[in-house]
Amino acid sequence: MQELSHRVKNSLAVVSAIASSTIRPHVEKSRYENFQQRLTALAQVQSLLIQTNWEGIDILDLVKNVATSPFKSGDERIHFQGPPLRLPAALTLPFALSIHELCTNASKYGSLSSDAGRVTVDWGFEIDDGTERFVLRWIERDGPPVSEPKQKGFGSRMIRSAFAQSVGGDAEWHYRTQGVECEIRIPATALAPSGSATSSPHAEVR
Repeated sequence: MQELSHRVKNSLAVVSAIASSTIRPHVEKSRYENFQQRLTALAQVQSLLIQTNWEGIDILDLVKNVATSPFKSGDERIHFQGPPLRLPAALTLPFALSIHELCTNASKYGSLSSDAGRVTVDWGFEIDDGTERFVLRWIERDGPPVSEPKQKGFGSRMIRSAFAQSVGGDAEWHYRTQGVECEIRIPATALAPSGSATSSPHAEVR
């Protein structure tokens, strides 16, 4: 298992080196940095999956220590709330990259771009038209005024396609006066056999 971990890390290091030599001179600095951050998130997810023998990752560990950690400051402006839940391996990367993209946008244009801004990430289970769904919400508050973009960016397209193609899920954005909100919904059956987490208490974890 340790050998596999080294091989994965080495492969991603090679990708990073190739990108640095071939892409970096031809793109804006911010775009190249975004690419490197996505690659880092990918490497961290792969490392955690190898440690758990590809049996999944605890959702709090994923969103707190992988997806959002590059954007957090000492005052803990990103708060997490939801029941204990282990995401299956197939869903760890879509969720990690989705939260990472939301953090990137918030740090550039949303609540994390201002000193007073804050974000809440919560998750749980809901019944929708007789079907149980797992719902994760990204909620921004106290940031600068926001408006719906005229064109969908890479992040929103990636998030929608990742869940639609893998588990028949969807994602919606709401551009409210208080801040941007994103809601990701997937069938609860996609989390099997972790469905027992639906009975867990919905307690805030920071």
